[in-house]
Amino acid sequence: MIGKIDGLTKKSFKNYSTPDNFFKKKNIIFGYNGRGKSSLASGIAERFLIDNDEVGLRYFDTNYVNDSLVMKDSEGKLLKGVKATFSKKDVDIEQKIEEKRSQLVSIDDDKNEIKSEREQLRKRIDSLAKIKKGKVRIQSKNKTMLEVDDIHWEGCPDIDWVLRQYNNDLASAQKIEPDVNKLRVIDGNKDYEDEINRVENLPLPKITYPYINRAETDRLKKILTKTYSDNVPSSEIVSWLEKGISLHDTDADMCLFCQNRSNFSITTIQERVNRYITDEKQKDSKFLEDILGQVSESMKDLKGSIDNKSTLYIFYDKSEIDSIFSLQKELSTLKSLSGKLTKKLSSMNDIIIISPAEIQDIEHLINSLKDRRERLDQIKKDKLKELREKDSNQRVLVNGAIGLAIKEDEDFNNRLNNLKKFEIEVQDKHDKNIKLQNDIKDLESQKSDYGDFMNFLNEVLESLGINIRLDHCKDDEKLYYLRHSNKEDGDLTVKDVSEGEINILALLFFYFELYKDNLQQNSKDEIKLILLDDPISSLDEGNRIYVLELVRHILLEKSKFEQIFIFTHSWNDFCDITYGVQAGDSNGVYGFFEITKDSNSHSSIDIIKKPAISPYKVLFKEIYELHKKEITYKLNDCELYHYANSMRRVFEEFLSFKCGGRTVPTKGNKGPIKDLYTSSLPKNETVGAKFSSNLSAFLSFINILSHHPVKSDEVVQNAKFMMKFIEKVDKFHFDKHKV
Repeated sequence: MIGKIDGLTKKSFKNYSTPDNFFKKKNIIFGYNGRGKSSLASGIAERFLIDNDEVGLRYFDTNYVNDSLVMKDSEGKLLKGVKATFSKKDVDIEQKIEEKRSQLVSIDDDKNEIKSEREQLRKRIDSLAKIKKGKVRIQSKNKTMLEVDDIHWEGCPDIDWVLRQYNNDLASAQKIEPDVNKLRVIDGNKDYEDEINRVENLPLPKITYPYINRAETDRLKKILTKTYSDNVPSSEIVSWLEKGISLHDTDADMCLFCQNRSNFSITTIQERVNRYITDEKQKDSKFLEDILGQVSESMKDLKGSIDNKSTLYIFYDKSEIDSIFSLQKELSTLKSLSGKLTKKLSSMNDIIIISPAEIQDIEHLINSLKDRRERLDQIKKDKLKELREKDSNQRVLVNGAIGLAIKEDEDFNNRLNNLKKFEIEVQDKHDKNIKLQNDIKDLESQKSDYGDFMNFLNEVLESLGINIRLDHCKDDEKLYYLRHSNKEDGDLTVKDVSEGEINILALLFFYFELYKDNLQQNSKDEIKLILLDDPISSLDEGNRIYVLELVRHILLEKSKFEQIFIFTHSWNDFCDITYGVQAGDSNGVYGFFEITKDSNSHSSIDIIKKPAISPYKVLFKEIYELHKKEITYKLNDCELYHYANSMRRVFEEFLSFKCGGRTVPTKGNKGPIKDLYTSSLPKNETVGAKFSSNLSAFLSFINILSHHPVKSDEVVQNAKFMMKFIEKVDKFHFDKHKV
């Protein structure tokens, strides 16, 4: 049931909300045209359809004929049929259907109970897992059930699937640790994952070595024992010259360093430098410098590694680390080689002796350092492999320990067994419901065609004196033609009949479709919400009374419809509908409301405690308030025609009160109406010169207002005239009804 609306934004309703429990089971809502009745009705319908199926809604409004009565693409010729249960055979079938329906058992509460118990058992599994897993980051086993044996359990935890997974984990764990007693006390307090990350992120000390192959060793030996002439500068000078040349343009005529212009040629200098670069001494010097750079870098890295080797003791075997970084001989060889290279580079003419044993030491150095670096890389790989295996085994053992804890949890397993038994019972109820529903469908298919409703409705139309009837469509018995009562041929469209006739036909369709029988005693089970938006309009007085009784019959039904909303723009209809009905308190069945607008033309809903004010007084007070406005006051389209119609009703009832119903407010009765006015004036007061013409204009206005456009100033001016007339004729009556 809809108890409130939140944030309604439709036309004059701007983000409007009501308090909680605002609406009742049965709601009657009054509001003049243009105040927002239809916006509220459609807003309530939309709110209902958020949580409910459309089959539970019955909505009558100005669009009912086109949306629900007339078949699309039929140009208004075909009306939708209604399958009724009005024959004796159908009544018998309906009784059988009711018997079957009475045997249906709701399992919603059972399903909620099962879902709740499954969620509690799921929490128990999670609790046991949390205790056992400790620091181990293992993924929770989650799965929700979608469909089990035709019963839908959307959102229910799939306990069976989770238990199967943990049983598999227990079997895997027992392959590693068969002793259940040891498995029972296993927990995940060792965080191998963190240790793996630390090992991976701890940098290994550098072990670098000169990249000298056999050919380079032979060349090194030759260079050290070879002498060179001094006509080639050192490699440092040659390098300096190369950089200097790059600073000069190809056509430069002056040295940028010494500003010499005499015989300066950058091309000549470039050729000389090229000879230096290609000179054997220069090439050999460059080779020795490269080897010396590698030797120096290796010595630096090895000394630093020896100083930092203790950082590895936390993860690796100390003796093995010490063995790898026992580098005295290697450092000695590097130091000796560095000295020879430095000495040769300082004087390329000197002969530096290097023995075969020293050459052998260099080759041993390279192989030793290469081997030590490979050993260091390997022990890291072995350590990571060891930790990952321990981590993997721990995960298997922890998951197995969780599975064992679940298996040995007596309370959990007792509750699980009880749940299984209960689910079997619910499944049995479900299966029986399915069979009953299939039986009901079979019985429904045996009920009569669409002729019963057509015949019944034709009888009602005839009794109301409405000269139209329904007839079967030859091509489809589920559809009706609309025809004149006294003609066999000639189909009508909804545009061929008067607004009043099509409106009452639509109301009859709407009303009788609510029920399963022609006595309107059994409403359809699927209907939850009824919305009637201004059902009593464009009807003559006789039909209005009939429709009013239909509306009151719906309203006064005892607990058959879950919720009803009836909207009307007529205070007279509002009073008639609510006659004899009392609005209750917050827990009452009935609620009376009025839709009003504020100064910003924003709509809101007010509670009416009791509709005790007569329709006449309501209209009188409205016209009284209007007559106080300035002539320039602007009215909207709805207000223009509402006030104009209201003036006729008020003036007609006032004349009836004063003249006993003998004087109708028309220009033909202008004389008696003028006499009523003049006879009420004091002896010393006379009728004004313009009174007669103003009275004629007023009587014309209230009688032909529906046949020509009405302007705001015309409505306000006539309201002022009528209020002045009534005040002069009967001051007591005027004062009584204006407040």
